[in-house]
This record gives sequence, C-alpha cells and structure tokens, in this order.
Amino acid sequence: MSESGLFDDYLKELHAVARQGDAREESFYPALADMLKDLPCLSPDRITNSGTAYIVSKKANHLQVQYAAAHEWGERGARINTISPGVIVTPLAYDEFNANVAGYQRMIDATPMRSSR
Repeated sequence: MSESGLFDDYLKELHAVARQGDAREESFYPALADMLKDLPCLSPDRITNSGTAYIVSKKANHLQVQYAAAHEWGERGARINTISPGVIVTPLAYDEFNANVAGYQRMIDATPMRSSR
C-alpha cells in the first residue's frame, strides 16, 4: 500500500475514533491515545518510514487540537477559516531542506501560494 493510501486509512480511522469521545472531558485524550495505538493502520509493520510516522503524529495532534477548539469556539458562535501557506521556514524545515532538497523543492513547486518577498 502506498503511503498516501496508508494516510487516508489513518485519517478515516482517526476521525471515527474522535467521534467516540468528548474533547471537553479530561479522560478523552488518554482514551484517544489508547484507541489509536490499537488501530491496524498505525501498527509498526504498516508505518516503516520515520518520515511517515512523524507526519502521522503531527496530523494526529492537529486533529486533536482542531477537535477540541471546534467545540470551544463553536459554542461561542465562531466560524474560523484558515489558509495554510505551505512550507514555513523553521529550523527543522531548514535542516530537512538541506538534507532532501529535491523533496522540499517538489513541495514548494506544488504550493499555489508564492512568497511575497
């Protein structure tokens, strides 16, 4: 299975798990972690690339924060839209770019938003 297909499976399962809990309850996050570790798509034999594992962990954190914030801000009637700018130059991104120039260049080339500099 491609990493793309693996990630799609992961997202479907993560959303299903998130719908089972309540982000406002303190017990939600430990329970979520317990459920996630048992998902077949997150088993060590399915995620063999450390880069994929890193991306999956960041996406899981993003969804966890998004889920919690959606309830809190939604109760206040807020509607929030974002535009993600693509690559943000951080020390980690800089190191990655220098280690894997071709991969980062493909990502930059595929980003519709261009630098204003």
